[in-house]
Amino acid sequence: MKRGFASRVYSWGLNYNNLGYSAEVPMPITVPAPVALESPVDIKKIICGYSESVFLTNEGKIHCWGHFEMFDKFITTPTLLNSTQNLNFTDIDISKTHFLGLTTEGEIYQITGKQSEKIELPGKARLLAAGNQASFAVVTGENGSDRIYAWSSQGPENGAIFCAQHDLPRPVSELIQANYWLDQLQTNVKKIKVVESAVVVLLENGELLTWGDNASGNLGVYRSELALLENEVFQPTRINLANGIKEKVVDFDLSDNILIALTESNQAYFCGLENIFTIRSIPFFPDQKIVKVGAEHNKYYLFSSNGKVFSNRSFDNEEFIKYYGEFDLYEVDRKYFGGAEVEFISGKYDNAVAVCK
Repeated sequence: MKRGFASRVYSWGLNYNNLGYSAEVPMPITVPAPVALESPVDIKKIICGYSESVFLTNEGKIHCWGHFEMFDKFITTPTLLNSTQNLNFTDIDISKTHFLGLTTEGEIYQITGKQSEKIELPGKARLLAAGNQASFAVVTGENGSDRIYAWSSQGPENGAIFCAQHDLPRPVSELIQANYWLDQLQTNVKKIKVVESAVVVLLENGELLTWGDNASGNLGVYRSELALLENEVFQPTRINLANGIKEKVVDFDLSDNILIALTESNQAYFCGLENIFTIRSIPFFPDQKIVKVGAEHNKYYLFSSNGKVFSNRSFDNEEFIKYYGEFDLYEVDRKYFGGAEVEFISGKYDNAVAVCK
């Protein structure tokens, strides 16, 4: 392995489908528990989806586990995906209905247990994202300018995810409304993520663009809490200034009901939880810096410069909770991870995984 060490994976959540345990293990798993790996691996990226989980190694190989209706099988422990063994990947994503991989050649494949189908794009892709039934690719043109493309992966999708008002099956097509802002701001895409039908894009100039389904308020777009049916944001919306973020955003994470963002001055902001429809700053210890953020359903995570991790909620049934009332934060105890430092946490829905090294 390139960096000379192996990753350790821990999982927790409400159901066993993609936690890496057998069906006989009592559910839910309320605190992190170790996931058995086939062999030592060095993990580059890990995604905990709805019923499936996947990780990508630094060697470009994909391991998966979970219910996998798209694969028509149940995989208890992380297993090398045979249909991708002849390809090397730089990025992955998975949703409720489909699984995508981006190769070192800039090609995107929709992957099943038996085959990998190439998605025809008008150029080489460098980023991808998988939502509920829609997929996204960021393709860089000859002039170095990014273009965002979207397509239906399985049947009609919420129209707002395509910046439209009608639910229709859609072929691979340029998302003109989003690309308008790339041209106007003369910037490219740094990161894109989709959960359900909520889309968040971080631009290289430090702005966030959001659109799609705002039912849980995780788009950072203001909506009256009484207007329960006004869920859809049809146009890509620049949310930084509208939410009082006057500096560049350097990273974010997204779950089905939380958006959390990190700025260049190490300040974190969040929205979505408990129908908070505009972004709010998160108070933090003055002698520490937030260097990374993470999200799962109902919880966000703040990674401190001193190696500690904090959250807005403790684990269910956790003992000896370390709570800091001044900041309304709980410290995530390393004892649940064998004493190791947590590198990152991922969870789109009710289950989550952590990687330690």
